[in-house]
Amino acid sequence: AAITERRGQPAFRRKILLAYEGRCAFTGCDVEEVLEAAHIYPYQGDATDVISNGLLLDLMFTTLFDLGLIAVRPDTHAIVLATPLLTSPYADLNGQYLRLPREPTHRPEKAALEWHYRKFFHDVTRVRGSA
Repeated sequence: AAITERRGQPAFRRKILLAYEGRCAFTGCDVEEVLEAAHIYPYQGDATDVISNGLLLDLMFTTLFDLGLIAVRPDTHAIVLATPLLTSPYADLNGQYLRLPREPTHRPEKAALEWHYRKFFHDVTRVRGSA
């Protein structure tokens, strides 16, 4: 259902694909078929379908982001993994920096990143090295 819902937002996805130059914000992957426009604030209609509320992510990272197992520090744009992922194949991403759109107005809104980060990473014991 989530895939159908995301694919049902083609205009948002097109905008995010262009803003991120067709590359995953976490890994740089450029296989368009596996890239999704992920909302930082959850989708709530047209008001949340703005580029600054989106990240272009590989399918796996969209799921991890939605589950709160991966986040972005709003102050540094560093990628932060929840403790269970620190021993996973994704561990190398911890501390890496988000690939940002060239256009400053297309970059993730700090308030949205703060909301997502606080929602899932408010307990510092959940994440080692998150400071």
